[in-house]
Amino acid sequence: MIKKRDSKGFTLIELAICILVIGIISAIAAPRITSMFEDADAEMFRALGGQVEISISQGLSRGIALADLNTGGAGFLDEITSMVASEQSGNIDIPAPGAGTFTATAKSSKRTATYSISTDANVVVDSITGFSQYSVVNGDIVKN
Repeated sequence: MIKKRDSKGFTLIELAICILVIGIISAIAAPRITSMFEDADAEMFRALGGQVEISISQGLSRGIALADLNTGGAGFLDEITSMVASEQSGNIDIPAPGAGTFTATAKSSKRTATYSISTDANVVVDSITGFSQYSVVNGDIVKN
């Protein structure tokens, strides 16, 4: 007569195989997840430059002088400053075109991008920090 064995739980081999499979999956997924966060930050910084450029051209089309775009009366660049504060680690001060640079920092990763606004109202990226797969080429953020 054959005795039935009471099986209550997993064997050591079954548990070891599960741990091995989980380890393999996490080793494959982790680099892709970190890459996705870096891609998202790069796109956010590209969009910020575009938003500032659009605000400048809207102000110019309404007859506001370049030097007056960031004053309380016009407020075009002030709106961008407050709008990006939710994605940034704090408000950013956007200068009038030709008056200097501004730096934006992503809240989640502490990556930064520094922009300058030329006197003809073009917004270009001067430098970025905290990125391993991106660099600045001709004033734009590009993937290596």
